[in-house]
Amino acid sequence: MLDDLKGQAHLSLQRLVACTVSVPLGIASARLEDMEGCTVRLGPIAGPLFVTRCHNCTVEFASHQVRVHLSTDCTFKLHATSSPIIEDCHGIVVAPTLPPFWYPSFAAQMDALGLKADVNLWDRVEDFNWLKQTPSPNWTRRVDNINEN
Repeated sequence: MLDDLKGQAHLSLQRLVACTVSVPLGIASARLEDMEGCTVRLGPIAGPLFVTRCHNCTVEFASHQVRVHLSTDCTFKLHATSSPIIEDCHGIVVAPTLPPFWYPSFAAQMDALGLKADVNLWDRVEDFNWLKQTPSPNWTRRVDNINEN
């Protein structure tokens, strides 16, 4: 059964346009590449989520690490236990994803994968193209209406 994977599966989504993808189970890692206008809802990710060349997408998830490269106009509703990293991106919006998350067993899966519910660095984005002390123009925080799709 899929629930028995216990975070051992690796997910890769590539070259999708105007799709909605929901994966309600814990996984080891995920990669999203070359996507346009998609909505992706992932279960907890024990390790990293890599996002490359995604445009006008919304991604909701919890993970240990997230790295976003060469992406524009994307919204990330996230729970991250390390600082999210962006590079060569603009128009990125981050918002916290909060309990009860988007399906009932999400929190239990987070716990099983060792993702701490009380550690959420969703808004501690490190922009590798903006090393100045002033705020990066490449991303913004959003805390209102976070549960809207």
